[in-house]
Amino acid sequence: MRAASACSVFLAFSLIATPALSATDEASLKARELTIKASGHMRRMEYYKALPLLEKALEINPEDMAALRYLAIYNQQVIEPLCRSAAEAYFSESYTRAVSNWEKVISQSTSEIRRVQPLIDSTLQKARKQELDVRYHAVSLLMDQGKTVQAAEELEVIVGLFPKEQRARKMLAKLSGSLNTDVIKEHYSSAEKLINAKDYSSAIKELKAVLKLDPKQKLAKKLIQNAVRLKYKDLYIRADQLLASGQY
Repeated sequence: MRAASACSVFLAFSLIATPALSATDEASLKARELTIKASGHMRRMEYYKALPLLEKALEINPEDMAALRYLAIYNQQVIEPLCRSAAEAYFSESYTRAVSNWEKVISQSTSEIRRVQPLIDSTLQKARKQELDVRYHAVSLLMDQGKTVQAAEELEVIVGLFPKEQRARKMLAKLSGSLNTDVIKEHYSSAEKLINAKDYSSAIKELKAVLKLDPKQKLAKKLIQNAVRLKYKDLYIRADQLLASGQY
């Protein structure tokens, strides 16, 4: 009995002397385990695998010095080179490449979104302006060369890419009106020649093409009426001639 009592007392004192880990200690241990696992990925340069572990470790224990050191190394090895490349691209006006690098920064570290997203937004505006300048310059060159159709096509591309670009819309409307005017003149000229040649059916087709471009063309309507009258007048004359010659 005495031996059993002695064992019980010893066990009781042992339990008192070796307390269970506190919640804080368990958290620190968990953070430490995550950091050790991340360090293995860091050594193998598997940075994309290391980062989530380091972030989780610091979420558990913000004072984990090992995790902080590895995170600093990660930034030095991955984030800083991308930021440097993005900055170099930006200042050389290679805006598309700059945006691509900054997007890689965010994909590598979502915690960088707040810092990097404004840079992306401002660079996209620069890229937009740059592309518009290039396209408007192309339109200007085409206009100088008298290539109005190609210029209109380029303006249509601009409107398609940038639907809110009012400058392109106004230029396109003006150019389209000019093109229609030129085409209308060509149709009128062709119609006049065809009427003189007494090809009234073809002349009417030309005048209908005018009305398709501009339904308000009163002259085209009047000329169509005249062409129709001349067409049937010519038919009557020919019919009379055939009757007179006995060709029924």
